[in-house]
Amino acid sequence: MSTTSTAISWTDYTWNPVRGCSRVSTGCEHCYAERQAGRFSGPGQPYAGLVRKTSQGWRWTGEVRLIAQELETPLSWTKPRRIFVTAMSDLFHESMSEDLIDAILAVMALAPRHTFQVLTKRPARMMAYLTERWPSALAQSLTLSGMRRDRPTEPPGADRHRQILNAAERLLQGIGIKLSIDSHHQRS
Repeated sequence: MSTTSTAISWTDYTWNPVRGCSRVSTGCEHCYAERQAGRFSGPGQPYAGLVRKTSQGWRWTGEVRLIAQELETPLSWTKPRRIFVTAMSDLFHESMSEDLIDAILAVMALAPRHTFQVLTKRPARMMAYLTERWPSALAQSLTLSGMRRDRPTEPPGADRHRQILNAAERLLQGIGIKLSIDSHHQRS
């Protein structure tokens, strides 16, 4: 379950060098990963202790674990792949140290044949991380405006988050990383 081929139409494989998460927004209300983790949370199973059963269903405990033996997996894949990174976590979760984020991004940088897809519910943490690591390049990129998609249910600041995302993608293009902020708003 750490690294698997997938039926998700926009990716080929998932790579989960970390497991676990916590709810951070209303976009987390229908988290598939939380339910999936619940299926594999018994004693001795991969998600033991990372989720708990409640009257509302499975809920993340907030613990995030490095799966060290999975960290270098994409380096062994010789054919190019679209890889959904941390499908069972969030790369920018508050429990993730910057050193661990660095390590995961380093693996991505060492495998430029792949396209890495990173989704986050924590765009502010992503922005803080990126501006600390690449402050001048990010500041220059942010002067370029991104395209605005009409979304009547977008939360305040979503356009700014999209601008951040576009800037981050430009910065990371050289190492084949693709970042995405998905607000998961239900439409009526």
